[in-house]
Amino acid sequence: YEIVAEQPTNWTPDQGEAVCQNFLTAHPDLDLIFSHADDMAIGCARAISAASSKATLIATGGGSKLGHDAILAGEMYGSVCTRPKLLGKLMFQAMYEAATKPDTPKGRFVSYDMPQITKDKINDCPEQW
Repeated sequence: YEIVAEQPTNWTPDQGEAVCQNFLTAHPDLDLIFSHADDMAIGCARAISAASSKATLIATGGGSKLGHDAILAGEMYGSVCTRPKLLGKLMFQAMYEAATKPDTPKGRFVSYDMPQITKDKINDCPEQW
């Protein structure tokens, strides 16, 4: 793939829609649009539908009710399960250990599984926001 455009959207559906409208006008043959979060992707899905575009929409930063609904409706191909509740729990645990256990390493990498969400795998990521 070739990246032909990129623009911030302030993480909002309305700006996601406006930016995607501009992209689709400037590049009507787009195959794929990538968004960093479900919220922006929802607006982009509206723009794709209004333009009758065949572009596939993929988002990351997923796990929201809006994103789940869009995937189930076929408005968005998929997303990535970010699990904000689990992330908050892991971060708090790391901070607590750093504050209460003197031998805890000062710099520590915390990771967790973030599976791909598609219509077939929607139940792998219960909506969390």
